Amino acid sequence: MRSSSRFTVSARWLMFALLLGLSCFSAVPLARAEDAIPPDCEVFPERCLPEPIDVEISGRVTTPAGTGVGGVLLTIRRGGTGPIVDTVTTNANGDYVSLFTVFLTTGGYTVTPSKTCYRFNPQSRFVSAYGGSNVNFTALKCNRVADFDGDGKTDVSAWRPSNGTWYILRSSNSTYVTTQWGQSGDRPVPGDYDGDGKTDLAVFRPGTSADPNPNNGTWHMLRSSDGTSSAVTFGYNSDILVPGDYDGDGKTDLATFRPSDGNWYVLQSSDGVMSVVHWGLSGDRPVPGDYDGDGKTDRATFRPSDGVWYILQSSTLTPAYQYWGLSTDQLVPADYDGDGKTDVATWRSSDTIWYMFLSSTNAPAYQQWGVSGDVVAPGDYDGDGKTDQTVWRPSNGNWYILNSSTGSGVTIALGAPGDIPIPSANLP
Repeated sequence: MRSSSRFTVSARWLMFALLLGLSCFSAVPLARAEDAIPPDCEVFPERCLPEPIDVEISGRVTTPAGTGVGGVLLTIRRGGTGPIVDTVTTNANGDYVSLFTVFLTTGGYTVTPSKTCYRFNPQSRFVSAYGGSNVNFTALKCNRVADFDGDGKTDVSAWRPSNGTWYILRSSNSTYVTTQWGQSGDRPVPGDYDGDGKTDLAVFRPGTSADPNPNNGTWHMLRSSDGTSSAVTFGYNSDILVPGDYDGDGKTDLATFRPSDGNWYVLQSSDGVMSVVHWGLSGDRPVPGDYDGDGKTDRATFRPSDGVWYILQSSTLTPAYQYWGLSTDQLVPADYDGDGKTDVATWRSSDTIWYMFLSSTNAPAYQQWGVSGDVVAPGDYDGDGKTDQTVWRPSNGNWYILNSSTGSGVTIALGAPGDIPIPSANLP
């Protein structure tokens, strides 16, 4: 009897253990066959995609004076030379925001700005794989008047009518270069005719009695991009030469102002079409410049009889007027405040004061620089995006430059009596 009792107790405990084991085993899920091997990305592509990552890159593009520059294209590439992941354009205030989604965070991105006739500092910026803010750039407008080496600075330079030689001091490496281009009787018309960012040697040669059309002049240009030359007959001998970038393609257009009819004749480099616009009266002095900051040269005249500047803005085709200067003043329109717009300005030889009406503040500014008898030669000699007050003194061949970046003066010797300073060649 005792052995039977022991067997009964043991059997009960065995059954309880089996039931407990089955209960615990049923709580653990059984492994599935499809979980034991990597997913088939062709059959189940959704199982193989990584989580998407939103990237934001933002910043602002401004002139050295802090004015926003609109219409700048920002190209964003993976790494340094990888594929383009996004492009965005700055608004009128110079701001931009780029938003895009990626699935890989390896490396980072390179942001590169671009706009016709602008250079940027820095040229590009690297951003981490997760984006960034304050990715800012400074925009400097191209200097096509006397920047022969393309470094963004005006080069001290002169053209000698007696032998047709150009004398150039390159600001990039402080070396002197002389090139013969032109002849006695020519008129220098420097500009960036091939759009490579460097000023080309160019002269306008009036027609003579030996020519088929003696009243027509010919432009002779030596391209800096490939060293080839071209000659184009355009304009009358009596025309006032006003080369500029009227179509905004980054190339200097052949252009003249005809006092007899008040018309501007422009041969557009973008399409080869001649544009004729009436703006001005006989006796007006043409003062072309980019007064509205849209990257195109505006037709403008100064009327000595009333001292008013009449400006036809290319951005809106609406006129603007500014009373500024005396009939005897030397007209020196340029961008003195670095906001990307041409400022109305004159130099008065009687008191040697530069009278400027700044577009950034709509207020006057004054600077005494030079002596009576000097030749004005304004340009951006220090490359800060602002025009520097500069004069050339024929009596000693010295250039006197007032750098806007430091406020200090610099004296450089180049030229001889009778020379034409290149930065002043296209001034009215």
